[in-house]
Amino acid sequence: MRDSDLRCLAACYFEGVDEDFRRRAEARRATWKGGVARSFEELEAKGLEFWSSASPSQKLTAMWQLLVDAWVVEGKHGPPPRFQGSVVGVGRFER
Repeated sequence: MRDSDLRCLAACYFEGVDEDFRRRAEARRATWKGGVARSFEELEAKGLEFWSSASPSQKLTAMWQLLVDAWVVEGKHGPPPRFQGSVVGVGRFER
């Protein structure tokens, strides 16, 4: 594909997009991290590095999103997902 074709595709894609969407998209792209793994071993090492540097709240958020995604893929049969407190060690906060 030529550069002019790519510019046309980008222009056509963003033609109907409002300015708020563009601003949010630019903010997301500014925080994204990426890289290239040249082997499965390197990919595994990068994955371990990523998750070991993630905060507990980031890990919990990622796990919850996977749980909801699985529920949606299964067709949302049954009750919505929830954490079982006895398994994950979540206790009730009392004042």
